[in-house]
Amino acid sequence: MSRPEDLAFVLRCIAETPDVYAKPLASPDESTRLRDDLGVDSIGLVGVFYAVIDALGVEYDESEAKDWVTLGDVVRFVERATREAP
Repeated sequence: MSRPEDLAFVLRCIAETPDVYAKPLASPDESTRLRDDLGVDSIGLVGVFYAVIDALGVEYDESEAKDWVTLGDVVRFVERATREAP
């Protein structure tokens, strides 16, 4: 199960990514869809990916984000990247 701070981290990265205008939601959770619920387009998704890896201080290929559909997908990536970080 994901930690609430991981979801908050992801939401912060989305909010702070230039040129990403996510729709405000009252209570986003891991099932919130990036494209359909938040309105993050494919270019925005790449921006979010780089915001996440920059904030974590890790390096991954942007192809990692190709299957991100929900906030939960991003949270799971954050958890994995945190575990694998040197």
